[in-house]
Amino acid sequence: MLGERYCDRAGVAPCPVTDARSNQVDILTVKSLVRQLPLGMPNTEYYFCEAQDCDVVYFALEPQALVSRREDLLVRVGVKETADPNPACYCFGFTRKNIQDEIVKTRRSTIVEQITREVREGNCACEVKSPSGKCCLGSVRLLVRDSMRNVEGPEAKVAEQPLGGDDSMTITPKLNLDELAASVVRCFPVLNLLEQRLSLELYRLWLRSSRFRVLC
Repeated sequence: MLGERYCDRAGVAPCPVTDARSNQVDILTVKSLVRQLPLGMPNTEYYFCEAQDCDVVYFALEPQALVSRREDLLVRVGVKETADPNPACYCFGFTRKNIQDEIVKTRRSTIVEQITREVREGNCACEVKSPSGKCCLGSVRLLVRDSMRNVEGPEAKVAEQPLGGDDSMTITPKLNLDELAASVVRCFPVLNLLEQRLSLELYRLWLRSSRFRVLC
């Protein structure tokens, strides 16, 4: 069975409804975003289900633990929504429509740059604002890329302009460390939450001290 494979991996569990692979989320994230917490909530490991066709958001492997659904949260869960307003960045309030409207109007996007500057200054609070508990930069960058291609055509590619110049994203591709950091967290769920937090903190320190943006 699909779920049996996940139970043997640290930080990963199957959703109790869809059996979808779900990554562990800090209990602080759950407590911050669930509208009403039950009395006697177990201090155990909770998981975040990202399946779009599933109403479950948070669950635990203990049968008496909280199971939270979309309507139980204080915020809309972007990966499970199709109608506006669909959140893209929880810390700074950007929606998918904001991204699409800017690209339609100007043929470029400045939103990734705006978020990056705020992350560099330590102004984000992903752990208590984002349902996944993780940084949204990688996901926002993908949304910008897809929106750009919808406007410019399938051959369009997105690149980042250096900070200090044109704070925007235009055509021609580059992958930078913001997207890489988010991708590492998504692709290596075996890292425990402490390791993920340490990685993100080291990355933020690097952003603050670096004078140049590193492009791969």
